[in-house]
Formats: sequence, structure tokens, C-alpha cells
Amino acid sequence: MFISHNGTMQEVTLSPSPYFPRDRTRPMDGLNNMVLTIRQFYFFDPVNPDASGNARDTDKNLIPVNAWTPGRWDQVCNELLNVAKRYWDNQFCLRTPASYQAYNYSFDRNEYRPNIQCRFDAVRVNTRQANSINVQLVDVPAGSRFRAHSRLWTSQDTVLKTNFTGNQQITVVHEVGHNLGSDHVNGPGNDPANYGGVGTYNSRNIMGGGMVFEGWNAYSWQHAMQQITRVPFAQWEGVLGTSVTPTWVRRLSFVDSILYQYGEMAPYPMPF
Repeated sequence: MFISHNGTMQEVTLSPSPYFPRDRTRPMDGLNNMVLTIRQFYFFDPVNPDASGNARDTDKNLIPVNAWTPGRWDQVCNELLNVAKRYWDNQFCLRTPASYQAYNYSFDRNEYRPNIQCRFDAVRVNTRQANSINVQLVDVPAGSRFRAHSRLWTSQDTVLKTNFTGNQQITVVHEVGHNLGSDHVNGPGNDPANYGGVGTYNSRNIMGGGMVFEGWNAYSWQHAMQQITRVPFAQWEGVLGTSVTPTWVRRLSFVDSILYQYGEMAPYPMPF
């Protein structure tokens, strides 16, 4: 299914599906957790220099840029998405609220509540699509001060660089965070305070000026679970890591265990 989140369309897949098969006694994955994948589709639009060899950055400043060549173009496009996936994929799990029992399963006559493992994928497409994120892309020399934003990237955005907050950050990872629906740590805007200021704890976050991930950075996955289950996103607690084990709920009676096996307990919710 596709959902719109803060103006960005993204494909959301929850697997194994809680609707089929009905037999929840089978393992869901290595940890018996559900897997929620957000997949974004990126179309890159090349920006070449004007007659003076410049292009305008986020702040409308004219900055020297390079003309694209075919080999360079493919290399940079692929590297940007690979770096984004490396940092956003498999960073978080969501704890399933105790009040939500539709995904519970049984094993050895015990009932468990699975958590939600958060996965991320970014796919490059060669034509604009209804669901694609369209990004202008500029080739800049090393050390360039060309300033990017979520829909204007540069060839140097995969490089770890020190910024005004005193932290180091890989720009493309931050910008993909915006495309996942997150604002800066201190709200929308491009003032230094929005990034957390200089040398503060908040400024270390990926949505500040650093590379630190925290549970609240799973916001897009929380929002997706709200769309799927209608349980408010804040109840899907985001935690770092991929090894959050399912929660033991109760010991099942023999009859309850048999009912689970035949899929007759706690009927599955209907997909919307």
C-alpha cells in the first residue's frame, strides 16, 4: 500500500501479512517479529552549470558546479541511495502496544506479542512517477559550500562533513530523514536553533547536525503503523536496535492452544 506522509508518497509493506495465512503458530521471522518496510522511489533530475559555470543552492547563492557526464551521473545517483539505505535501514523496532493483540501468536502453549522491525529501501527510477520523490542533483567539487535540501542534493552529500553545530554529518542521510517526514530537532525552519544550536545534545541527532539516531527518529514507521492499525502513532514506541524480543503475554490452556493453532482466537483485523 502507498501512504502519504507530510506530502511524500511511500510504499509500506508489513510482512509476513497478519491476514494470511491464519495460522499464527508458525514463526514470523528469526525473532517472531513483524517486519515493516518503507520503500521510497527516487527520480533524479540533473542540474548542469549555467553559462557562467554556476547553479543556485538552497539559499539562492550562485555556486560553481560541474557539468554531468554519463558515467559520473550513474555512479553518484547509486551511491547516494546506497548511503541512505545503509543508515536508515534496520535502525529501529517499534514496541507493539499491549492493547493491540491482533498480531499475537502462540508457541509451545505460550502467547507472545511481536514487535515491529523497521526496514528501509530506496529505489532509483528513470522516469517521474506519481509516487516518486523528485530530486534535483548537482555535481560539485570537493569542499564546495553548495547548500542542499530534501529535493536538491549534491554529489558531495555522501561525505562526512563538519557543520556549524560543531558536529559531523552526512547530508544525504539527514535529507532522507526529511523525506521520511521528520522536521529538524527543534521544529521546521533553517535557523541554527532548529538544528539544536551549537554543541548541544539535540544537535547530535541526525535531524540536527549530527549522526546520532534515537527512538523518535522512527516517526515515519510509527505513522505507518497508525495508518495500518488505526492505533495512534505515539503508542508505537520506537527503540533502537533490531533484536527487541517479543513480549510474553500469558500461558495458554490446552484448549486455547488448539484454538490458536486453528486460527480461531483473536480474529485478524480487516485490512483498510
